[in-house]
Amino acid sequence: MKLRICLAGTALAAWIPFTSFGDLCPPGYYSADGLLPGVPAPPGYFVNSSGATNPTPASPGTFVAANGAVSATPAPLGYYCPVSGMSSAVPAPPGFYVPTSGATSLTAAPAGTISPTSGASGASSAPAGTYAPVAGL
Repeated sequence: MKLRICLAGTALAAWIPFTSFGDLCPPGYYSADGLLPGVPAPPGYFVNSSGATNPTPASPGTFVAANGAVSATPAPLGYYCPVSGMSSAVPAPPGFYVPTSGATSLTAAPAGTISPTSGASGASSAPAGTYAPVAGL
């Protein structure tokens, strides 16, 4: 067994692994200078490369739900993300629907159709014997 003696006045950095200083922040993390230690990107933001100095907000139509994400997720059918930096997708309210993934807006159910549930991806014909005279029912 070899012992190393650290003399007073010698650099302590020689005893600390190189990964502690000077390494780039990994994807999902960022810092003011892009070096470790970094902080995870907050929900609504992501970092897709090493050495980032700022997180990127999720674009409209996408969201980021967790800390430390490396990419954004498109809003699923029936949901939309109208602005950047969203941490969750918004379900279409009753009377509206979202027919595509990655949507930034919703569509009102046309007259003669209904969309009675939250998070609908389409509208259906009004049931026989019912009346749906305006959009958004």
